[in-house]
Amino acid sequence: RADTIFVLSFSPKTKDTLLFSIPRDTRVMIPDRGMDKINHAFAFGGIELLEETIEQFIGLTIHYYGVIDFEGFQYLIDALGGIDINVEKDMYYVDYAGSLKINLHSGQQTLDGEKALEYVRFRFDELGDLGRIQRQQNLINAVVDKVMNFESMVKLPNIINNLTEYIDTNMNTNEIISLARIMKDIDRNEVWVETIQGEPRYIDRVSYLVVDSQEVKKRVQYLIDNKQRGLRVEVLNGNQVPGIAHYVAKKMGEFGYDVV
Repeated sequence: RADTIFVLSFSPKTKDTLLFSIPRDTRVMIPDRGMDKINHAFAFGGIELLEETIEQFIGLTIHYYGVIDFEGFQYLIDALGGIDINVEKDMYYVDYAGSLKINLHSGQQTLDGEKALEYVRFRFDELGDLGRIQRQQNLINAVVDKVMNFESMVKLPNIINNLTEYIDTNMNTNEIISLARIMKDIDRNEVWVETIQGEPRYIDRVSYLVVDSQEVKKRVQYLIDNKQRGLRVEVLNGNQVPGIAHYVAKKMGEFGYDVV
């Protein structure tokens, strides 16, 4: 099953960049399989079925894919010389049956591949999988920042060539390097990162994240078409109605404005 699912939408012409995170417990229609968790699509039919499932779910065509396992993830982080992350709290968890041990202390630090994997796999607190997704997004931001510096860019072709035994992708080496060079010019503050929203619910004693698929499609298309996305606004309450500024700010955030 797919442990983590991200969809990147990128326009080389306008440099508009959106990163959608799809929680693995999201309940979706899997072609020829029925309603199930989206990460099961990978177990049922590999990347082809997962790709088809995602396309139907969010309403976008997937042109390229990349599948990387835990070992490859650790290699990538180590090849980049580690990743600088501010670990927000102490994280400790042991699962002997699943061969998983997590032991991290809070604070700013450089994580090697093994520790970075612990960071993105931890989900044993009140936020559960949603907290884990936030940490994955933090790490992706850190990885992109590291890849975009000059030293890493020089190393990139060699790193990618060595990654071939760990990663399954329909992009060739030149395409990956070209994409990295184009994205080097993107303002990191302009990248829109969003997690698909839903309601946690038990169905037949199985935990799911239940979503409105039509609303998901509308939301994804809205963000891609939205010209207000990233514009900075300040919302002030001038009419003495308690809470109205918070309400308006929340709505404007949903519309894509950066409410400061």
